[in-house]
Parts: sequence; C-alpha cells; structure tokens
Amino acid sequence: MGTQETRDRRQARPVVCTVGHSDRSAEELDALLEAAGITHVVDVRSAPWSRRFPWHGKDELERRVRRSGREYLWLGAALGGLRPEGYTAHQASDLYRRGLDQVIALARLGRPALLCAERDPAHCHRRFIADDLVRAGIVVRHLVDPGHELFHQIPLL
Repeated sequence: MGTQETRDRRQARPVVCTVGHSDRSAEELDALLEAAGITHVVDVRSAPWSRRFPWHGKDELERRVRRSGREYLWLGAALGGLRPEGYTAHQASDLYRRGLDQVIALARLGRPALLCAERDPAHCHRRFIADDLVRAGIVVRHLVDPGHELFHQIPLL
C-alpha cells in the first residue's frame, strides 16, 4: 500500500477515482479498475455509447462490470458533461447536487470510479466534479494509465 493511500485510510477519508475509457481495450479498462480496487463504476457520460469502441457502450460495459462483481450506475443525466448552459451553470442545479451526493454516498461504501471517454482528466468535465468532491472532503485519484495516477487538487486562481 502506498504512503498516500495509507494516510487516506488512517484518516478514513473516502476515495473516488476517475478514469477515461479512451481507446483502451475492454481488458485494459477492466485491469485498470481491478488494480485500483474499484467497487462501483459510475458512468458520467451524457451519451453512454461509442461507435468506434462499442465495448465501452453502456449495455456492454454494464454487463462486463457486473460480471466482474462491481456495481454499475449511469449518472449521465445528473453529471454528464454536454450541457447547453455550460457545466459550471449546471453545477448549481439540484440535479447535479443529487448526483454528486450519490457519488459521495458510494465513496462511503466502497471505492467508486467516475467513468467518461476522455483519458486526460484535464480535458474532461470530471475535473469539475473532482473539484466539488475534494471540497466535500473526498480524496480523488485520476487513473491515467497502469501505474500512473494523479491526485486531484483544486487549481489555485
């Protein structure tokens, strides 16, 4: 167990991971989730399908996640990124708050991972959700690649 993870467990701080499926194979994504000890996959894509990578479509992904013993939850309506009003405006909504509260509750039960398409969290709306989770006292780990993760910090203005 790494030093940071040891500190997090000792302080009993819940952890939420984020991951982008990107162009990964199903096996690569599954291995990344397994290595991180993910218990719940929270799909935060507004449009949970992929023509280029059909194994990341909602139905196939959900089947695979459940077969691996994890739970799957689609929260794209509440936390998805494609917003005509802009994501920051959406963050002020009750719908967003309810979705965020669900993620926080899952973090107290296990180790959820927010899943979207973009590999780099800096180019994805997951960074906005991560900011709010950190403000709520949650540790956020971005799973970038096997053996490469970033701990989320709210950017200084």
